[in-house]
Amino acid sequence: MKEEQVLLPPDLPLAMSPELDRVTVRGGDVRLIWNESNLALYRLDRGAPKGRNIEIANTEFARFATQTRFEINAEGASVRGLAGGEGVLKTPYRFNVNGKQVDARRLKALVRPGAAPRIDLQDSYGRTLFYVDRIMFEFLDDGSIFSIRSADIRIAPALAKMIGNADAADQPVGEWQSAMPVESRIGGSRPKSCAAPNWPGTQVVGQPDGTKYQADVFMFSFTSALMRCSNCSAGEPGSCTTVSGCGAGTTHVIYAPSSTLANSRNRGTPIANVTGDPLGTSTALYGADVPWYQKFTGASAPYNNDQHPYLIWNLYRLDTVDGVERLTQVGRSQAKHAFLTTNVDPYAGDPCDDCGAWGNHILGKSCGDTYGTGNNDSSSDLGPRSEIVAATGVWGRCGSIYDPDCNGASNASGNTSHTNRMRVPVGELTPVSATTRYLFESWYIVREDINIYNTMASRSVVPTTSSISNSGSQGFLLGPVIDRWVDPNSTDPMETNRGLTSADTNGEGHVKVAMKVKDLGGGLWRYEVAVANMDFSRAEVVIGNGPGTNQVPRVISNNGFNRIRIPHAGATITDISYRDGDALRADWTTNLTSDALEFVAPNADASLNWGVMTNITFTADRPPSSGDVTLGVTRDGSGQGLPNSYDVASFGVGLPTMFSDGFE
Repeated sequence: MKEEQVLLPPDLPLAMSPELDRVTVRGGDVRLIWNESNLALYRLDRGAPKGRNIEIANTEFARFATQTRFEINAEGASVRGLAGGEGVLKTPYRFNVNGKQVDARRLKALVRPGAAPRIDLQDSYGRTLFYVDRIMFEFLDDGSIFSIRSADIRIAPALAKMIGNADAADQPVGEWQSAMPVESRIGGSRPKSCAAPNWPGTQVVGQPDGTKYQADVFMFSFTSALMRCSNCSAGEPGSCTTVSGCGAGTTHVIYAPSSTLANSRNRGTPIANVTGDPLGTSTALYGADVPWYQKFTGASAPYNNDQHPYLIWNLYRLDTVDGVERLTQVGRSQAKHAFLTTNVDPYAGDPCDDCGAWGNHILGKSCGDTYGTGNNDSSSDLGPRSEIVAATGVWGRCGSIYDPDCNGASNASGNTSHTNRMRVPVGELTPVSATTRYLFESWYIVREDINIYNTMASRSVVPTTSSISNSGSQGFLLGPVIDRWVDPNSTDPMETNRGLTSADTNGEGHVKVAMKVKDLGGGLWRYEVAVANMDFSRAEVVIGNGPGTNQVPRVISNNGFNRIRIPHAGATITDISYRDGDALRADWTTNLTSDALEFVAPNADASLNWGVMTNITFTADRPPSSGDVTLGVTRDGSGQGLPNSYDVASFGVGLPTMFSDGFE
């Protein structure tokens, strides 16, 4: 059975809560943004939209006037969820499905309330053709407009059956956006006033001096989906065009996740956020509230800028080569800018601790939020990782693709549907061995988060040019993929996983070095090495650029490592290879000396930057031993009193010094 099934919450509206406001919204408009590639993939031809009630901007979206009445639960300025409602969406669509016409010109929008609310889109026969979920909502214009900023449109099982493809059920084919005027509000009894947010670093009242609130946000769950296929003639994003239905000509496949997070539940006592997971409980006794302000919304507390979290995602392939498992990063996204939090209740009996006066731009304790696939694939919210200093969570808005002239006004990103996505070359989807498997990794980057490893997670997937299945031998687990490849606590003498924390790198970030070795016999050993830059960079950031504030950062440079040195004791080393998972980056140079195997970046642009993993393989005539792998930092640190390299107490090749850590 697939993990993601269509559940049927109650049809009836939720009863009015005595504590919450009940808001009625009526009319307005709905914007449907269709994923044309996925419609073609599932053989859904909607035809060209025509009609007087439609505003056309391009072939992929249309705006419709609605006849709807929705009921909203609210608390002051914050939306708490959909309570019920229905309406009619007049469209021009007659979908062609297997040679038959499915009339969708009068779609009934029926709210399915619940912890994860949904909107069913039904035809005149009462068949649910599509459903809308991962709904992100907020009030705008002082509470006069109810806005669904983003939600996924997915194929319902009934339509999948008509298509003749059961796997089409639950697949995303578009995004819903809407704005509906508020008609009335019935006030609840819950007090609307509250104290200031408990920002990270704030003293906890009534506790010993030095007891601070700390940010610790958890990845709660995620799934992945195919977004479109590309034909990239030169491999560069600018040369890419969409391949309808992912057919002939596909060179790259774009995937994106639907990612759910949950803030720490701790209010003085440790409580698991993700049960049964070693990283599932926060070490921070008092969870902090997290700022979640959309870009270009001004100087807001506590950092005096438009601070918000970011999302990235990566894809890895594991192959067995020469008897040893190889880990290779085969795809990586750029950065998605978050813009609001729905502050839902992810835990039964432990309600979200959000004050209604905050709106939907502060993540409270025990609160959850989901960014859907359409949202994470949004051209207006994606940007380069290089603009974000991951170890500090600072975005260089000034000089970014959204504010290149640093005048404080938001510019169009210039993104196409192929740029700043995770584009995986088709060749990487071909298994190398009978045991080939894939792991998808989804991260949040949150400013001042005390544990980056529980804010990321991975799971097995089966990616192809026509789908990506969230199934496999390994389910959801917190932490990075490199820790799944080699357990950091392993005592096996033929593998190791060591790293540096921000405390080891003067606050510059985290890095991990892992290796697996296979004794090939005949005095030869095969080495598979992975170096993962988690969030390390020696960034150059200038503060003070931009009008109206002295707190707007500009990231001048943001590179990580430019050299990897693996020590050896006179070993003969052959069959050397280096892979960074990105054919667009210049290859590193290999230098083999009498005492080390080195890999050197040809320029700063080819640096091993944050969120990137490289794979190194070689054969040696010496077994593994304890040793320090040296990582050279791209940017010179002598003027700042910082070292130009860091040593990771990891492994060497046949070094004479042995320690009691398994290499004996």
